[in-house]
Amino acid sequence: MATRWGYRPRPAWRHAHGWTQDEVAARYSQVVGDSSAAMTGKRISGYEAWPKGGNKPSLTALLVLARIYDTQPVKLIDQYDRERFSRQERAALESSEYEITQLGQLAVPARSEPVAHINDGTASNRYGETQAVFDLIKVAAFESRRHAENAQVGLMSDMTIDELTAEVERLVKAKLHTSSLSLFPDLVNVRDRIYRLLEYRQYPRQQEQLYFLASVVCALLAGSSASVGFPRAAMEQARASWTYAEIIGHNSLRFKARMRQATLVDWDDRPQQALDLAISAGQWATEPIAKAQLNNAIAAYSARTSRYDAARESLVRAFREHESSPGDSELFDHLGGAFSYSRAKLLQVATETYIRLSDPRSAQECAVTSIEMYESGPSERRALGNETSARIDLGHARLLEGDLDGARNALYPVFELEPARRLEWVGLRLKDFSATLRRNNHLAVSSQGRQLASNIEEFFQRTASDEFPRLGA
Repeated sequence: MATRWGYRPRPAWRHAHGWTQDEVAARYSQVVGDSSAAMTGKRISGYEAWPKGGNKPSLTALLVLARIYDTQPVKLIDQYDRERFSRQERAALESSEYEITQLGQLAVPARSEPVAHINDGTASNRYGETQAVFDLIKVAAFESRRHAENAQVGLMSDMTIDELTAEVERLVKAKLHTSSLSLFPDLVNVRDRIYRLLEYRQYPRQQEQLYFLASVVCALLAGSSASVGFPRAAMEQARASWTYAEIIGHNSLRFKARMRQATLVDWDDRPQQALDLAISAGQWATEPIAKAQLNNAIAAYSARTSRYDAARESLVRAFREHESSPGDSELFDHLGGAFSYSRAKLLQVATETYIRLSDPRSAQECAVTSIEMYESGPSERRALGNETSARIDLGHARLLEGDLDGARNALYPVFELEPARRLEWVGLRLKDFSATLRRNNHLAVSSQGRQLASNIEEFFQRTASDEFPRLGA
């Protein structure tokens, strides 16, 4: 909500739930359980307007709002807020381990509850002072906890690194067959844990591993952001991934980050710039498997820029490099998962190039083989997104041969995808298919052609990008 429509955090969370300010106020009063101090929509409006106007929300107010929105208090503030909160308030709100489940353990003060005054020991039941004291107690608790966590960080053991590594490996493998939407919160959480550890001095080998993990996670976040229609956010994540790879001199991660940038500009219909970026990534393609990916991408971008002979030559090199790969790459083989580059993936990317080369027969052969490999392989290694792309390209190849029935059969599983799996690149491929269909007027006006056009239009009624804001991202 904040990225797409420019809302600041508090109104963004409210709009994400589809509530009015009065509805939030009613829920607030219900949570507090004090009818004599009922919240109003006007006060919620003031909280949302601050600090450019309105009223400053107390820590208690942010705690209650976080409970209502089912999030963390720190998610309800931005840089403008942070500049006006005290150090103690920021320490409480920015505690990285603070979870929504802990909100239930924190009592929300009633307006009339007497509390000892912090300065002179006299009792006060005035709401403002009561709230201030409760806030101070919570801040003190959070500061103690944060200091204890920081002390523990200073003594970080290899076990901590191993736990983080295991979690990143799980996410890398899950990315193949799990929707970007469901993985995104876990990716952000583990990235923040890595960032927090990097704020402190580590042994060189520990620091290098943390930067490796940070680069991997940002690469995954780049893919997830792009998949749901946030290309600028994806580009920032790709740059971050490249930066961490550069710090530790990791060629394969530098290569993947640059290739992600090439993909993003290609999606933005800038194939020449994509080709230039891919060529620049060649300096880090030091392993055969990376060279296979590089040449396969160069073939696709060359075909997109009408360099057909260069595209065919690059395809030959891609298959040759893939055949020569010993399968011992740290990133592409041992870590694998979303970073793996199987023969099925090689064939799937080559299919798109053959379509651009107006070679539907070769495109069909590659697509069919790719789909069969995905279907027959282990379920935990089945890259559903790549398989979907292969199905669309198979349909496209059949369309080029005038086989509308075959095209529809290939696309049928795509039309049945749940909205969360209707990712950005799936939509782009379907749009390419639609453009080809429209160029062949005699096919487009046929009953089968009109049905295909209708199926595609219905597909776009709800996609992953529509699901993302509703999930609070």
